[in-house]
Amino acid sequence: MKKLAIIDEYNSETLQTALSLLDDNCSLKINGLNAYQLAEIEKDEPHLFERIAEKIKEDRWNPSVGMWSYSFKDISQENLIRNIVLSKRYFEEKFGKSYKVFCGKKIYNNYLPVLVYKSGFDAVVLDEEDKLYWLDGANNHRTLVLGGFDKIDVSELDADYIENNEFATYEELSAEMYSSAIDVESKKLDSIPTPMSDVEKKVNLAEKIATQNNENAQAKINECWINIFKGENDLAEKSADEIINGREYNADFVRIDREGVKILDFKFADDNSSDKILCLQELDGKEKTLRILCDEIDLGFRTEIEPYEIANYVIDKDGYVTEEYFR
Repeated sequence: MKKLAIIDEYNSETLQTALSLLDDNCSLKINGLNAYQLAEIEKDEPHLFERIAEKIKEDRWNPSVGMWSYSFKDISQENLIRNIVLSKRYFEEKFGKSYKVFCGKKIYNNYLPVLVYKSGFDAVVLDEEDKLYWLDGANNHRTLVLGGFDKIDVSELDADYIENNEFATYEELSAEMYSSAIDVESKKLDSIPTPMSDVEKKVNLAEKIATQNNENAQAKINECWINIFKGENDLAEKSADEIINGREYNADFVRIDREGVKILDFKFADDNSSDKILCLQELDGKEKTLRILCDEIDLGFRTEIEPYEIANYVIDKDGYVTEEYFR
């Protein structure tokens, strides 16, 4: 079996060692480093970051994509979505790369398979899992959990070991395992969705108020979420309060002509365009035809929503509506 060389605990010495090994051994490939870690390396050691970036662009260094930083077992759906969106965008914008394997710790949120699938990932790697199986979650979605790898930490590699073994990235192994995983074990992930924390609710409220008042505060909102990922909740709350500025959110700003459907978000798109995103969730387990109305932006359209579905609609500056998942 191909080996996985991984970066577990990282520091300058370990990263320098990894780069030297890659320079000296053309067959070696390395896996590791999430968006937060790379952003910190770029800030503190830009020359080291440039060398790592070269290896990432050459597909010899496979980063950990999917979570901006570390993940918790109990994580709210909104937090999970934000991690995925910001992580994917970081690697697309910084390296021009879109990856198919989601990397994170074990997450007890039954929307994980839904979000993984809707975000374009084919499979997941969870740190605490070491077995290949299908993970079934909400809305009859499933994702393949990759496991059973022969891993070795980069700090334990030497020239003889590298010469006598073949190395791969998570992306390469995913393509191989996916085609042979039809009959592997399936596990059901049943859980009550973890609610948003107080600071997450405040940031979410700030975004809604800004959108309702046609203020594109998306850069500040993204900064708030990154502070939450880093555990700096005070900074996130302070920024959210500055956006809210004593204003209240009008819950009837967008109207739906059917009960049992909740508006999760109405906000500007994260791509700094003038497009807006409307996020709905069906609550009753019934397929419904809906009419969405918003007089303030002259919006009116019909749509269908599946049982328990989370649906996102992109509304451009001309009022044209398309259904997507992440933007």
